[in-house]
Amino acid sequence: MQSSFRVPQFSDLAVKDNIVVSYFSHWAKVVVPFAKKVGGKIGFLDFFSGSGKYEDGSKATPLLLLRNAAACEEMANMLVSIFCDKESKNLIKLKQSVANMECVEKLTHAPLFEKGISFDDLICNLQKIRLLPSLLAIDPFHIKDLNLELLSSYIKDGNIDCFFQIPFSLLERMIENPFKAKYLETIFGKTTADMLKTVSGRLNAQQREHFIVKTFLSGLKNLKGYHSIVLSYKQDGDVCYLIFVTRYVPRYRFMKELMIKKGYSEIVISNHESGQTEKNNVLVQAGLFG
Repeated sequence: MQSSFRVPQFSDLAVKDNIVVSYFSHWAKVVVPFAKKVGGKIGFLDFFSGSGKYEDGSKATPLLLLRNAAACEEMANMLVSIFCDKESKNLIKLKQSVANMECVEKLTHAPLFEKGISFDDLICNLQKIRLLPSLLAIDPFHIKDLNLELLSSYIKDGNIDCFFQIPFSLLERMIENPFKAKYLETIFGKTTADMLKTVSGRLNAQQREHFIVKTFLSGLKNLKGYHSIVLSYKQDGDVCYLIFVTRYVPRYRFMKELMIKKGYSEIVISNHESGQTEKNNVLVQAGLFG
């Protein structure tokens, strides 16, 4: 199953934080009973977490999530959290902000802060939570040597739900820049990368946007049987996509209900069953892709 939503134009920078933190609170309550039987821990990995705050001082995902976890005794006892960023200055600021939170003392496992810029760094950190029920938040197109097929292969057998954030203009620039050809091939494979460059040039702006997101979902080849929800929103004038994937139908349904409750308008519901064919494992935009 796949669904797609659009955030109203008046939305602000906190869209991703709002969704990830809201889902985490629900997700943790669901997985805690199971986690108690398999080691007593749950995991959260934020790859490219930033400094934890926006320029106006408002809190972003890391601080909001830790605050919510500390407020629940079971979550506080079980959460293993890892925050990664490619910028040392972001990690320093984030670590200081976390240290200034009184509630963080309630966490049994102190948050981990690690510098990471490559796919190997991501896999190394995934190793730490792979056997735990875990939630992963990742900005895939800032990761050096990312391979979507290998990533999906790595997470497909675990109890892992994922959020992928895609800044559309960045991916579009990669497609248009011949010097980024190798980077695209590493992410998608040569065949798909060539198709992106060939086909996207023949589409109008909206069609190209939809086609690129569709191709990203198709690139998660090993996640057949997973269900996805795509949320589009504006951030700093750019179109961003937040893609949620899970193998569990109840979690997919909760996320869909969460989008509706927050007033986000649903623009597409695919009636295809995920995993039947590669074509059905992608986003289908009404009127563009049948």
